[in-house]
Amino acid sequence: MVVLMEKNKRAIGVFDSGIGGVTVLKKIKEELPHEKIVYFGDTKRLPYGTKNKGCIIKNSRQIVRFLMSKNVKAIVIACNSISAVSLDILRKEFDIPFIEVIEPASYDAVLATRNKKVGIIATETTVKSGIYKKKIKIIDQEIEVYSKACTLFVPLVEEGLVDSKIAESVAKTYLQGILGKKVDTLVLGCTHYPLLYKHIRGAVGLDISIIDPSNATSKVAKEQLLKRNLLSSDISNKNTCDFYVSGDTQKFNELCDKLMGYKCKSIYIDIESY
Repeated sequence: MVVLMEKNKRAIGVFDSGIGGVTVLKKIKEELPHEKIVYFGDTKRLPYGTKNKGCIIKNSRQIVRFLMSKNVKAIVIACNSISAVSLDILRKEFDIPFIEVIEPASYDAVLATRNKKVGIIATETTVKSGIYKKKIKIIDQEIEVYSKACTLFVPLVEEGLVDSKIAESVAKTYLQGILGKKVDTLVLGCTHYPLLYKHIRGAVGLDISIIDPSNATSKVAKEQLLKRNLLSSDISNKNTCDFYVSGDTQKFNELCDKLMGYKCKSIYIDIESY
């Protein structure tokens, strides 16, 4: 029993290419307030959405090794591009539960659509993989899926331009084509994109359901930990998050402070050494 309790107290690892995965982290903390989280943002090597498959796999292996060095009990891949490319490989190579964002978001999209027309906005890598279309079609073959790569969204978020006129203009430009497909549901297929919600909502109007993968992913994380008897009941973990980055800590901290609502202090890690 003591061994089990100690196992439960271990942290959950969460990672993304940059700040975007913090949107998932926040939802997990709301759903699982007693869990400690170790977050890694690969800020030096972002964006992942334009990288080749081999590079993404190599990078994700290094990140998983780093998180496992922190003795985490489960890992949340808070990145659609990595989930699309690396998930199956990581599950084969590492003996740890992995939770990803694509399947939970796909289920939410299927439940939300009324006219069976779903739009996906994501990175180039995620769009090219066709993973969302595949997952949605498995659930409901009648649903039509339309995808659009929104390459500039991640750099806009990482540069702190989420409230800018540039972001507003880019959102309108990107979303014009997908709106022409008469979709009634739009999946934010990148964890950075919820940070541009205001501009995305402004571009699509109020009648379209917007699916933020972080909502469903946090619920799946709770289900998976409960299934494996790994839930923590340690109330001292209420606001416990450790942040690590591969790039500029100050820049990450400034963005993270706004998202988390308190001062965040990230630590630089030489991720290439893992």
